[in-house]
Amino acid sequence: MLWAGCLSGFGAPAAAPVPLPDRGPTVDEIRAAADKGIPKAQFELGMKYLNGQDVPEDFKAGSQWITKAAEAGYVEAQYFLGLVNENSNHADSLKWYRQAGEQGHVKAQSKLGDFYVEGKLVGADAAEAAR
Repeated sequence: MLWAGCLSGFGAPAAAPVPLPDRGPTVDEIRAAADKGIPKAQFELGMKYLNGQDVPEDFKAGSQWITKAAEAGYVEAQYFLGLVNENSNHADSLKWYRQAGEQGHVKAQSKLGDFYVEGKLVGADAAEAAR
């Protein structure tokens, strides 16, 4: 049965072609888009640098690209920066969660609510937490 696809030229039925998965954009393509100011590409390139995926690991470059994306309004970058700053820099975390939350990012809104419930930086505010 395994050989059925290989034997198609010998009278056996041909196996249906298997589509190849989309390879996605290359690092060079992502970098070109990031250089043009496309926030999603900036975020993706930043994540590649942070993870050392298809590029040398570079925390500084990764952070810079992700920050550019967040400043351009890319909600996933804003949420990510809120998350990574949560334990070290509450002011930055609050800033990015707030911006992502204002765009409707549900997880950012939840984190922002936690800030108000726990009184992190903003002081406990049950009414604002429930908002």
